[in-house]
Amino acid sequence: MIKKCLLIFCLLALNGSIFSSGWSRLVPDKDDNDYYLESEGFLTYTNSTNGLSGDLPYRHSYLWLDINGAVEFAENYWISAMLRFQNYSLSYTLSENKYFHYNEPRKIMFFPLFLFRGTFSELFLINSDSKKTHEIEIKAGTLPEFTFSKGLLYSQFTANATQFSYNSDYLFMQYTQLGSGYYSGDDVIGLELYSPGKYFGLECLFEINTLLGSRAVPGVNFELEIFKGFLIFSEAVSGLIINRTQLELEPVDYLNTSKDLLEWEINNWYIFNHLNQKKFSKNINKNNLAYSAGFQYGFKSPSLFNLNAVFANEFRFYGKDHSLFYTYQQWAGFDFYKDITSDEKFNNQPHNYHVFAGEKMGIYLRQQFDLNPYSNLFLRLKNEFLIIQSVEKSSGYKKTITYGNDIFSLALFIKYNKNLEYGIQASNIFFKVYRYNPYYSEESEQSKALQDPLYLKATNGVLFDFYMHYFFDI
Repeated sequence: MIKKCLLIFCLLALNGSIFSSGWSRLVPDKDDNDYYLESEGFLTYTNSTNGLSGDLPYRHSYLWLDINGAVEFAENYWISAMLRFQNYSLSYTLSENKYFHYNEPRKIMFFPLFLFRGTFSELFLINSDSKKTHEIEIKAGTLPEFTFSKGLLYSQFTANATQFSYNSDYLFMQYTQLGSGYYSGDDVIGLELYSPGKYFGLECLFEINTLLGSRAVPGVNFELEIFKGFLIFSEAVSGLIINRTQLELEPVDYLNTSKDLLEWEINNWYIFNHLNQKKFSKNINKNNLAYSAGFQYGFKSPSLFNLNAVFANEFRFYGKDHSLFYTYQQWAGFDFYKDITSDEKFNNQPHNYHVFAGEKMGIYLRQQFDLNPYSNLFLRLKNEFLIIQSVEKSSGYKKTITYGNDIFSLALFIKYNKNLEYGIQASNIFFKVYRYNPYYSEESEQSKALQDPLYLKATNGVLFDFYMHYFFDI
């Protein structure tokens, strides 16, 4: 583990992946014509056990099919959509797993999006020959993989949303409103203001109507390219409670309530009472502060098998209050869309830092190498390392938990242009249902629940994915 820490960390993946998805084509590009219709598909099979004590990996065998289309119905006005057919498992034994149905997704999903991109005059269908130094962009519908600022609070979060962006030679401004955030009943509003080139930014996130109330999270960020391919970045915020909610339960008829429902009500009463007693700092201090800092470096070497490589580093810290605001709402649903076709991206999601109560600090490492040693033959090596320390202090005791994982993948595949690729991937990535519950009353039950705090888990064995991926457009 110490040896791994000495490696350079990597935050961003290279363009393209054997676990790609249609999100990138839900938003039309600037150079798209009047319409397009595209499709991607993926079929994979993973060996079932291999040292996993008989447990099937969550992504044991699955398929997905994306159909993307868009029409420019007026100048600079687009309607686009993605239709997704997805089956997390073709294995009937996995479907019978008692944890599988806890978070089983819909198999057919539809994601629409409205988009306008142009100048203010073009918004009213007035042609303008002047240089486009002031451009606006309006989105409404499915906002794919939304990342707020540098990803400290929301990263690659897909949600129903509206977004307004203004870009000029002098500044960049963006307003985003999500229909729901990590807690399914809330509203999330994000404001961002950047200098030219996005070197420096001011931000404020409002999380409204959550289980614990509402809060404002102001912050700053910066991003600077020191030399070609080497980028440093940082983000710092403070979470301030602006409206605290006292939780209440409806009265229970103890004489006419089933045993299971009664236990559920009693457990909820315990949870609500526990949440109501939680206090949050009203002034900016270490408890409600969160920040991240890191760098990334990428380079290419055509002479060495067309090598593409990326390395980067990120460190994160979440104060006690900032962390608790998410942690103690998880029982009601810690929502985010889980895309199995790109499951590795979740290894550094913000939710990984909120599965336990208390102050957090963590380090994330990633390296990726892409090589093209011969003709249509490609090789990809990827490694991710995540370690987080959680410290909880309450009623005179101190509890420290260290968790994380080290996952790798090695893929060998044949690729014919952009239309077809197939190959094999070896990895230790065990994709599981996220099922942590911090409210078990018995220590033995809680210890059992804490064994798998992350959505991605590194196995002791090696899994083999056989896959085929296709793409076409008209």
